[in-house]
Amino acid sequence: MRIFRILKLARHSTGLRSLGATLKYSYREVGLLLLYLSVGISIFSVVAYTIEKEENDGLATIPACWWWATVSMTTVGYGDVVPGSIAGKLTASACILAGILVVVLPITLIFNKFSHFYRRQKQLENAMRSCDFGDGVKDIASVNLRDYYAQRVKSLMASISNISKNTSSEQSLNDSLN
Repeated sequence: MRIFRILKLARHSTGLRSLGATLKYSYREVGLLLLYLSVGISIFSVVAYTIEKEENDGLATIPACWWWATVSMTTVGYGDVVPGSIAGKLTASACILAGILVVVLPITLIFNKFSHFYRRQKQLENAMRSCDFGDGVKDIASVNLRDYYAQRVKSLMASISNISKNTSSEQSLNDSLN
């Protein structure tokens, strides 16, 4: 529930609004990042399991190797489980390098989109503060929507009251004729 509170505060924060717009408009890049990570994790976990299943108790099961590959590819590297053989260490090195490349390539595209949205959001905020909307917008006559709505409702009420007066006068005319 606290995460939802943070999301409610996004309307007041330029950075969070830009982050939301970035994620909204770069779902392909995020999906590509997750796809590449999952493929890399699958490959390196199987390779690590094949190499280390008999020599290392920490990498004796596929789920343990899956966790190790996830931690290694995302460059978190807890260090709780490490390969012991030379082939396992070479696999770990390749896993880490592949993880860096897989994460870096889509992240640059996502970061560029974030920079674009953040810059645009800042320009909009500055324009709102200074009421500077550009040359084309200043030529448009400003209309207060509340006053316009009030005038329309007042004219509607006047026309309704005129209709009801006409109806009552017609009834009195009909009553006098009968």
